[in-house]
Amino acid sequence: MKRMITARAEQRRGPAGAQWPERTSPGGPSPDLLAAARGLPTGWGDSTALYDGTAVPASPRLVVTGGPRRGFELALVNPVTTVGRGRNNTVTIPDPSLSRRHSRLEQHGDEWVVLDRGSGNGTRVNGRPVRRHRLRHGDEIAMGDTAIRFVEPGGVLVWTALLSGRGGAATGRSSLLRHRTLLCAAVFVALVAILGAALVRQRRLSLLAEARERGDADRALARARFQEGTALLKQRLWAEARDKLRVAAELAPRDAEIARQLDSAETELPRAQALAAARAAVAREDSGAARESLAQIPADSALAEDARILERTLPPPADAAALAVQSPGIRRERTAHPRRGRSSLEAKEARAILAAYLGGNVAGALERARAGRTPAADRLAASLERFMAAWQEGVMHQDPAQALHSLEAAAEADRAIARGRKGRLEREVGQALAARHATIARGFSADDDLPGAAGHLRAAAQADPSNPEVQEQLRQMEDRAREIYLRAYASREDDPVQARQSFRLVGEILPQADETAEKARRWASSLEGKVAE
Repeated sequence: MKRMITARAEQRRGPAGAQWPERTSPGGPSPDLLAAARGLPTGWGDSTALYDGTAVPASPRLVVTGGPRRGFELALVNPVTTVGRGRNNTVTIPDPSLSRRHSRLEQHGDEWVVLDRGSGNGTRVNGRPVRRHRLRHGDEIAMGDTAIRFVEPGGVLVWTALLSGRGGAATGRSSLLRHRTLLCAAVFVALVAILGAALVRQRRLSLLAEARERGDADRALARARFQEGTALLKQRLWAEARDKLRVAAELAPRDAEIARQLDSAETELPRAQALAAARAAVAREDSGAARESLAQIPADSALAEDARILERTLPPPADAAALAVQSPGIRRERTAHPRRGRSSLEAKEARAILAAYLGGNVAGALERARAGRTPAADRLAASLERFMAAWQEGVMHQDPAQALHSLEAAAEADRAIARGRKGRLEREVGQALAARHATIARGFSADDDLPGAAGHLRAAAQADPSNPEVQEQLRQMEDRAREIYLRAYASREDDPVQARQSFRLVGEILPQADETAEKARRWASSLEGKVAE
């Protein structure tokens, strides 16, 4: 027993006979244990950042210490590295808590910066949420359930879960593991450099292809909107045509024909509003306000003929100069009685003609107007002739667009005759207009044509609000627009170009005040930056 105790005591003595401590000094792991830790398999425990000053890597690294790809390492050989769930990132991590494009690491001189890319769960550095943060050695970047350590050149990560209980086994293999680690690191750096160069080249080619595709798509969409806008100009829907042509001009700003048609629409729109104001004034029998509105329509306007037709329905203005030269009261009184007599006759004839017309007897109203002996009867006769010609052409014409134009002329003539009164012919004209609008809307099938179809359906609903078929078509159109909105929302991160175009399309299909249309316009605006990037 004494010899055994002595032998054990000798084993604890140093080369000079000094007494060694019973346990290893807590100052840090031995070099062999540190080398063994570098060669350990990935996926063991937490990590602590250290420096050892040997075998300094040429670039910093990212080490995944938590999440689905725990233990994965990547050398930062490119100036930009992206991290996310999408396949087009430099580092793809299949973590549902990550966004498709979650964060971005950029090199600025000798420093590296991490930036959050508007992710859903955000990016945290050392537990603090950040939008932009300069990285230091050992910083932990948390994204959802994934944790990544940033390691500067010369830094190492010691996997502390293995430092207890494996030191003795690692001592016998330290030399072999050190050489194997250096060889693997050299091969890894070479592979990463080759892969990084290939990825950079592939990314450049992909960006060029996307730019070409975006340009082709913009040109095609501009041409489609231009055709829709010119068609609406022919129908004299100035506001709708202006909106379509504005989209076309935005997509193709150098197209001279688009610019010319847009200028025409913007010029005629206030004139159309003035014509509408004049008609409203005629309906309330305010001839002075009607003439003021008609004076805003010049002779070279596309609405000049409509303005002249409406002006001919107005009573002649009082001749103030003639009244000024009248002698005293008795003479004015003598000349006033015949005028009152003529006014009474005009009113009586006009009432008889209007009663026949409102009852649906256009032929009888026209016969009465032609037999009339007053200027009012002559004006009504001219309006009735225009109505009958336009109505017959609109009903008989085979081309829906031409028929629509004729029926709109008949509707204008009806408003000039009826002056706000409701009659049988107004309903018939409205029903015919709604039928033509619905026929034209059914001819649009592609998604890009849906705004034009929606415009025709809304015009049909306005012309004949009681038409159930038109109301059903409008409901189906709105459902289809909301389906396009949902598809665009789902693909806004993978394909922002197509998503932006779909959001714009939804904003044009639905009414301006619709909630989904407002959301679509906001999303289209927010995607401008991502498309540019």
